[in-house]
Amino acid sequence: EANYQDGMLTIAFNADLGDAIINVANLTTGEMWMESINGMGITTIELLDSEGYFIITIETDNGDYTGSFII
Repeated sequence: EANYQDGMLTIAFNADLGDAIINVANLTTGEMWMESINGMGITTIELLDSEGYFIITIETDNGDYTGSFII
């Protein structure tokens, strides 16, 4: 589950998907962010002052997930 509010992108796992690497790319500006979390967890990525078209890629032990959003 991903939620964007007030410049912060919060990603929460509702099931244990194992270790995860989260990549967020702003395709408009070229900015990139990366976070690693362990097991069932929550992470927050600060995207303040970033507008554009974003792609989220999440690589886990149990599979890969992708999504997109526009700010």
